[in-house]
Formats: sequence, structure tokens, C-alpha cells
Amino acid sequence: MQTLVEKLRELYRREGPPNREAYLETLWAALEVLGTEADTIRPADPEGRPGGLILLDRKLPTIVVPDLHARMDFFLSVLAYEAEQGRRTIDLLAEGRVQIVCVGDGVHSEGRAARRWRTALEEFQEEYSVHESMDQEMRESLGVMGMVMEVKRSFPGLFHFLKGNHENITNEMGGGNLPFRKFALEGIMTLDYMERFYGEEMVKAYALFEKELPLLAAGRGFLISHAEPGTLYDRESLISYRRHPDVVSGLT
Repeated sequence: MQTLVEKLRELYRREGPPNREAYLETLWAALEVLGTEADTIRPADPEGRPGGLILLDRKLPTIVVPDLHARMDFFLSVLAYEAEQGRRTIDLLAEGRVQIVCVGDGVHSEGRAARRWRTALEEFQEEYSVHESMDQEMRESLGVMGMVMEVKRSFPGLFHFLKGNHENITNEMGGGNLPFRKFALEGIMTLDYMERFYGEEMVKAYALFEKELPLLAAGRGFLISHAEPGTLYDRESLISYRRHPDVVSGLT
């Protein structure tokens, strides 16, 4: 059986965007994990679904990982870091001795790929008749999130990924989400690429995955969210975040 480390290395070495069927399988598996998180870790909302609040283990050290923005190498370096002599972060995860919280924004590379985004914008304007630059963007964006999903499946109670403002694959306005652009038209370009090359089922599954992500993690003396909270939020609103778009926008 392929080990997690082998899977992650395989994803990193892949030269192009992921295979649609394989990625869908990973997506549905990740959704199953998110939908069955223990109530002691992620208190359930009134419908019995895992809520927007993560209760971290107060006895364990917590590693807080900043915005990933398609940086596959950075995410791997966190897991491969020698946290103790001869013991990597991923080893400590497997031993139940550490927990990790990623603060979101998995997709859309930033400054390091500004020139690539400009080239990809030209590809988008030509309806992706050529799409080499966007292929590389999607290799990294979908790739790093594929890694996140695999780690979540392996360590569901110890590894958490919070929703950020870039977790909006449909580039929607509503539900706490806002359309996005920075170096180009990243939001609509990504959606168009996904619809063209992966199809409606994939887009819907990925959007569902994003909406199932928690918003805030509470540890021993600290709170973690993607954005500085817009205002004060009570516990019940955090847990019932699907009913409160203002909570989603205020924490992302």
C-alpha cells in the first residue's frame, strides 16, 4: 500500500494538472472526513453537521501554517521539518504528538508567479486554445490542495485546514464569499479553466469541499482564523456558520 509520504512526493513530482477521476476520488474522500468529524473536535450545528469551530487539543503543541497559495514545496517543507532529532513533523503527526492548523488560501499563486499570471491572462483571453501557463498554475494550486486532502484523510483529528477568502472556486458573490482578482483575473480564470477541463461535477464537488471547511480553531489561550475577525462572534454563530454569511466573510 502506498504510504502518505510516497503519495505526497508523487503529487509534487507530477508535471501537469491532476487527473480528473483521481482528483474527484480524493475530493469525495476528503468530504467524507470533513462530514464525519468528531463532535468533541468540531461541535455539530443544529442540523448535526460539523460546525465552523475547531476545538484543538489543549495538551498538544500546535503548528500554525500561513497561507499556502499553491506553494507545494512550502507545504512539504513543513511536513518534512526536523522538529526533533531524527523526527519530522509528519512523524510526530503519526505519533499523535503535534497538531497542525493551516489558515487557508490554498489556491492562486502570488508574487512569485505574477509574470505567469499575466501570460495566463492572455491564454484566458484566447479561450485557452493554448494553456501552458495556466496548466502550471493549476498543477500547483490543485496539487497543494490534493496534498492537504491526503494529510487530512490520514490525520483527521490532528490536521485542520481553515477556509480563507481564496477558497471560492466558483468566484461567487454571496454566502460570505467575494470574487477575487490581484495580478490578473484569478477568480474567473480559475473557474473557466475548471469548467473547461474538469467539468461541472468537479467544480460542484470542490465548491462543496470549500464550504465544509471550518472557520476558526480555538487552542489553549489562542484563536486562529484566516482573517482578523470583523467583529465579535458568539460560539453558536461560529458553529452554525452555514446560516451566517457574515461570520464566513468576517473570518475570511
